[in-house]
Amino acid sequence: MSYQNVYDRLLQAINQGYHEQQKLVEVTDSTFAYLTEYEETMAEDQILSLRILLAEAETQIGRYFGM
Repeated sequence: MSYQNVYDRLLQAINQGYHEQQKLVEVTDSTFAYLTEYEETMAEDQILSLRILLAEAETQIGRYFGM
């Protein structure tokens, strides 16, 4: 999976999170896994943009599930 696919998938999950909370959790987890695996080969702007989206996703997850 490419960076752009991961980014787009997470952004879509965030935008749909209020309808599909479980999918948001799953995509967030897979994005963390992707970042862990490929961070060393990614550009700084890619890493930063994923981290920003992950922070937004975690905020929504906390709001939905009280985590």
